[in-house]
Amino acid sequence: MRFLYLTICTLLSILSAQAQMDIHSNATSYQDGIYASYEEFLSNAPSISFHDFDIKWGDSKYFNQLKIKKIKKRNVSKKKERSVNTSSFWGICVNGIPHIQYGFVRNYKIKFGNNAGSKDSQVNFTRIRIIGNICHFNIEDFFSAKNSIAGLSSSRATYDDAKMVRKQMIMKLATGQVADFNEHSFMAFIKDDSNLYSHFLKNDKKEAKIFLYLQKYNQRNPFTLASKED
Repeated sequence: MRFLYLTICTLLSILSAQAQMDIHSNATSYQDGIYASYEEFLSNAPSISFHDFDIKWGDSKYFNQLKIKKIKKRNVSKKKERSVNTSSFWGICVNGIPHIQYGFVRNYKIKFGNNAGSKDSQVNFTRIRIIGNICHFNIEDFFSAKNSIAGLSSSRATYDDAKMVRKQMIMKLATGQVADFNEHSFMAFIKDDSNLYSHFLKNDKKEAKIFLYLQKYNQRNPFTLASKED
């Protein structure tokens, strides 16, 4: 009996790992560059090529995070024409892995994509860990209101405003809507799969199994990644 139990556990682990690989596999098909909009992300067509810009990357100690410190257009004679409005970016793709821009406003509220609204030269991106009809990503960053939060005067801010922020987020691929990864927002995202929604609703352990339901939803509702242009 113990041997059978261990065999079943091993098999389930393999299947779970395979499902995780299947969800991640599409990410390597994305084209490198900068997405000016969510529509560019959906169509796998970044309008800003790395070849046309000089990029100075910022330092980051977090695995999922990328930072652009400065970006300037190449082969432009006039200094003012070289500048780029990085706050308008939706996201970025590096080595086939897409990232979404994020930024903080008052009360450490997080905004994403074109609404991130970075006010300084440094722009933050976080890796989209799972790509499917429901995408998943983490926010892990240390923010100080003195330096980073838009709309807060530095003369009013103190180092007591600094805060470590760790959050899990989900994004509905059909709409681009981003929400906290919790039962309430997840149920709203899976209502279009009535059978899975009903099953999740009746599950007494839904909170502990919410991530498994996310994987199941993406398996039942596959998305098609736009093909690369030749």
